[in-house]
Amino acid sequence: MTSRNKSYDHYLINDNVLPPDEFANLWRQIQTLRFYFPERPWNKVWQITDPPPVSSDRFFWSQRPLPYGLDIIANKFVEAFQSSNYYGSEGDAWTDIVFTVYLNGRGSRLMPHADAPHYVGAAVYYAHPTWSSSWGGELVFPDVPPLEERGTPGPLNGSLFTALEDECFTRSGTGTYVAPTPNRMVLIRPNTWHRTFPVDIDAGNRLRCSISAFILQKKDQSKTSGNVLVFGD
Repeated sequence: MTSRNKSYDHYLINDNVLPPDEFANLWRQIQTLRFYFPERPWNKVWQITDPPPVSSDRFFWSQRPLPYGLDIIANKFVEAFQSSNYYGSEGDAWTDIVFTVYLNGRGSRLMPHADAPHYVGAAVYYAHPTWSSSWGGELVFPDVPPLEERGTPGPLNGSLFTALEDECFTRSGTGTYVAPTPNRMVLIRPNTWHRTFPVDIDAGNRLRCSISAFILQKKDQSKTSGNVLVFGD
C-alpha cells in the first residue's frame, strides 16, 4: 500500500504510514510493553465514571534509540511534523517529543479538551491491527475556531464542570470525526478542540491502541511524569 495524506482545517491525516511487515512487527513489539493503570493526580480529560485506559512508560525523542520497535514510528512522526506547517522546526520551535502508548477498552474515552498550551503540537497513531466501524473510538473535532481565535482558553488539566466544553461541542452542533483506522496517523493543529467517542461494547475484548506524540517546547523538556501532561487521543 502507498501512503496517503489528507489535509483539513484542524488536522492532517497520513494513512498507510508503515509497510505491512513493519506495521505487524510494531504490533508484536507493543504487546511486550509494560502498561500501567492511571496514576494520581487525576487528569480530568479521563472521565471519572469511565473505565480507565492503561498506558506505557513515556519515551523521549532525545533519548534514542527507543526500545520495543518504537524508533521506526517515532521517525515517521518527526517526518510528518517536519513536512507539515503546524509546528515549526526542530531546534527552533521545539527540541523534544514524548511518546506514550495507550490501550482503551470498552467504555473508555477522552473528554472534550484542547491540548495544554505548553505543547507545540500533538499527533496520534493507531497501532491496533484491525478496527470495525461498530467499535467506536473515533476522534472528533467540533466546528469551532481554535482557542487563540476565541479568546477563551481552557484549563490546563481539563474542566471539572463542562460549560466551556459544552459551548464548543453541544452548541456548535456540528463537526467531523476521524476513524481510528489501523496504520493511520493524525496530526492535530495546536489549540484545537477535540475528544474521542467511547470504545463500543461491540468491540468485545479488542483494544483501541494509540501512540500519542506531544511536542515539547525548550522550557518543558522535563523527563519526570509530574511535569509532563500527556493525553492519549
